[in-house]
Amino acid sequence: MAQLHGPAARSALPAAPGLCLLALALAGAALQAQTAPPAAPFTAAQAARGERVFLTSCAGCHGVSMFDIFAGYRNAYDFHSVVSLTMPWEDEAQLTDQDYIDIVAFMLRETGFAAGDAELHPDRRLLEQIVPSRGGGQ
Repeated sequence: MAQLHGPAARSALPAAPGLCLLALALAGAALQAQTAPPAAPFTAAQAARGERVFLTSCAGCHGVSMFDIFAGYRNAYDFHSVVSLTMPWEDEAQLTDQDYIDIVAFMLRETGFAAGDAELHPDRRLLEQIVPSRGGGQ
């Protein structure tokens, strides 16, 4: 195999680093797309409402440990079902349906999901697709 010497060798070298940089840039973009938190079907305003409800109705007993508890659920439907049927413990189901789903939106935001353009609704199929531990974590 012939080896390049002199000017021919120097002109052949820049192509390889250029290709390496392009490959690195593409790989970085692919990795960023995989690790960016997915947008969830809730709005920033809905998560803020959920935060207010959480602070007045839940934080007294659960505090910030609730975020870890939420992240341990199989999906948002399971969490919503338990919370809406059993909380607050002293007067189960005293909150409105909107309050409970707003709390779920708040939990999603706090565990790394990005807000989207549509409000979250208590739709079983949709909530079953939202896996808290896949939110991007904070």
